[in-house]
Amino acid sequence: MIDKWSEEFNKTFSVLREESTPWPGRDEFRSLDEWNAMLVHKLLFNTVLLWIYCVVGVIGNSVVLFFYTFRIKGKLEDRFLIPHLAFFDLLATVFTTVDKTLDNVFPVTYPNYLLCQFSNFTSRVFAATGDGILLLIAFQRYHRICRPFQFQRPLPNDRICVILMFAAAIVLNSPVFLFYELHQVHLEANDLDIVGYRCDHIHHHKQFNDLMTGYDVIVFVLIVVVMVIISVLYILIARAIKDSAIKTSKNRKQSIDVISANADYVTSDPSECWVKSTADDQTKNSEKSIRRNNSSAISLGRWATLTTTLRNRYQTNRFSYMFMTIALLFIVTYIPSNVLKICELHHPDMWTELSHWKLHTYLFFRQVYILNHVVNPFIYGLFDSGFRRNLILFFRCSNNS
Repeated sequence: MIDKWSEEFNKTFSVLREESTPWPGRDEFRSLDEWNAMLVHKLLFNTVLLWIYCVVGVIGNSVVLFFYTFRIKGKLEDRFLIPHLAFFDLLATVFTTVDKTLDNVFPVTYPNYLLCQFSNFTSRVFAATGDGILLLIAFQRYHRICRPFQFQRPLPNDRICVILMFAAAIVLNSPVFLFYELHQVHLEANDLDIVGYRCDHIHHHKQFNDLMTGYDVIVFVLIVVVMVIISVLYILIARAIKDSAIKTSKNRKQSIDVISANADYVTSDPSECWVKSTADDQTKNSEKSIRRNNSSAISLGRWATLTTTLRNRYQTNRFSYMFMTIALLFIVTYIPSNVLKICELHHPDMWTELSHWKLHTYLFFRQVYILNHVVNPFIYGLFDSGFRRNLILFFRCSNNS
């Protein structure tokens, strides 16, 4: 029995030890295809997760694009940029998940360097354009909330800004065609040096490597600058909303105090008449009862007024809250991704040295920025009552037909 337990323990320990190495079972590899097949299996969880992102993002952004373009009317200035953002979120979701899936399906047998460059370029361009539209929305909300009496940009200018954002994204990401290529990876097994190719930065040219590092640092700095600008603009917007709420509350409080004073004045006459017709103890009890009823009515009135005020304040600023949430999601998802991207510059083969679940944890945070393009439709549904109402009405009509 003890020998059997010892044998089982040794088997379990050997499996765990193999999983902690970069390429478990590497001595069994006799060809590049076997190596690639093992890596495809190892990356399967991440591939499934990418396609969940793709399905959810395509369905959600398609619904948003359809409803905000054809079904929802009114407040065009608040909703104008939402279809544009949904369009580029849709393209960014598709091309980014396809790009990362190709990396998982051909981890060491990438078929063509042109495919490598094109897939990286398109995914970067559409993602960068969507991020640029978030910056444009932040400026639009700032002018609308903090500068309401200044000249507002007409809607055609916003279309021109979107086109300029797209052109800037193309120019900014064009160096991808210089710095991305098929990168050699090696595996020594069975006295063989198996050579594979993966789509990655160029590491074997010293000159290009330095230029690529500088380019990635510049892109990282630009993303940080965009995050800071968006954060500052929404902080100013939040402060303006708060100041407006404080001013409105003071005005309402003054109105309630006037109403309360008038109520006390009105209730003074009946109490005086009561004093003339009854004893003093009955007069005191009646006065207390009347004042208690008045104070209860005033408290209920204040609570109802406060509730109405909060509801009206939310309805008035719900688009600002919605875009604040989207901007916050953008910042939260891009920080870990770009930090890991900078780490890869110093350690490009990091992913090959991680065990199974460490690798998937690393890939999740490296690719978490995709959620920035996937989750936005749910945020629209959470804050925009017009979108929810039209969506529910559409499905009810579909079920009835």
